[in-house]
Amino acid sequence: MNTQILSCDWGTSNFRLRWIDVSTASVISEVSDSIGIASVYNEWLKSGLPENGRSGYYRKILFSRIKQLANDPMKGIPVILSGMSSSSIGAMELPCKKVPVALDSAHLYVQHIAPDECCPHELLLVSGVQSGNDIMRGEETMLLGSANAATTGRLVILPGTHSKHVTVNGNSLVSFKTYMTGEFFDLLSRTSILSRSVAANSKEHWDIFEKGVRDGASGNLLNAAFHVRTAQLFAKFTNEENYHYLSGILIGNELSAISADTPPVLLICNSAFREKYSRALTISGITDEVEYLDAAAALVRGHCQIAKHYIDR
Repeated sequence: MNTQILSCDWGTSNFRLRWIDVSTASVISEVSDSIGIASVYNEWLKSGLPENGRSGYYRKILFSRIKQLANDPMKGIPVILSGMSSSSIGAMELPCKKVPVALDSAHLYVQHIAPDECCPHELLLVSGVQSGNDIMRGEETMLLGSANAATTGRLVILPGTHSKHVTVNGNSLVSFKTYMTGEFFDLLSRTSILSRSVAANSKEHWDIFEKGVRDGASGNLLNAAFHVRTAQLFAKFTNEENYHYLSGILIGNELSAISADTPPVLLICNSAFREKYSRALTISGITDEVEYLDAAAALVRGHCQIAKHYIDR
């Protein structure tokens, strides 16, 4: 099989493409930007192109990013694509597998797309998983790449735009719930009346964040969110502090759904989310037994497993 792949995680808000050595699951080169599926879908709608041209429209954008990875066009290297590309606003809507789903490559729904003039790379489009009223697209690939990391007996939390709380039994994904934590934060901080009360910043205000966690966990979310505005009006917090207060409120409210007898937690996320969720889980009294896996590494391992199963078979 190919010893290299292109690993693409195309989410609602962000695009990440990595050139991968499959034998070591190591990253050779990568590009990322904020051209998420939601914005591409809106641009496609504005284009007036027919439905049968939709897949090609998305794959042209994908190929433009592939060309940014290296001067060499990398002919013959296949692309493994997961995330929102298989959704109703993506390149091609695919059905989802229903839980329980075994966490191995053979049990995920994968659509092969042959190379053409839009994108001269073989493409494997990975679909998601559904559970009752919930759905995931992209996280299943991270779980696949984490299946050997003792996920059984743990509550697996994958923070993000739509955070997932996942239960794994044996080697099967058996249930999960979705929380719109990241999307609510984006909406409230950028387009609501609270946008004038917060200011994005990289400085950590952990005492303010932790107050937000406690307020979000113990009170009504709609009421607690308004306190971000009054904290500015009454000069309790600066706009920079309020940014972290709002984050704490939303994460605290998300975690308040976890029962007191929860098993140890496994976080699959980046380092920034790791710190926030670890602190929030501890101060909420939920658990201080938290383990961590890097989300990017888990995704790459998942894509490598899919490549080994489907390519050149």
